[in-house]
Amino acid sequence: MINIHPICNAAGLALGLESGELFNRIIHEVKLQLNSNDTLVFYTDGFTEAVNKSGDEYGAERLASAINSNAQFSSEIILKNLVSDVRQFIGKAYQHDDMTMVVVKII
Repeated sequence: MINIHPICNAAGLALGLESGELFNRIIHEVKLQLNSNDTLVFYTDGFTEAVNKSGDEYGAERLASAINSNAQFSSEIILKNLVSDVRQFIGKAYQHDDMTMVVVKII
């Protein structure tokens, strides 16, 4: 099952938007203990905010469920399956945001 680490929900600032005092004041460095088979999924909000023709959002819960369903696979397969699941969900509906995702699997 997916374990969402608390820093994932921390307040912050998108990288590259600010490089001065505001960035230094808001961003906090943390250390995580990573173990074999841990998976890190970095994604833009275009995934969770993707909508289908009915206007329903893909959402964070659906993404977490898709990650859990694919946790046993390699990062390449996880990425392929997550993108495929989102594409199937949205169908031909127009998307207003970019979708960028990086999947890292600890070996």
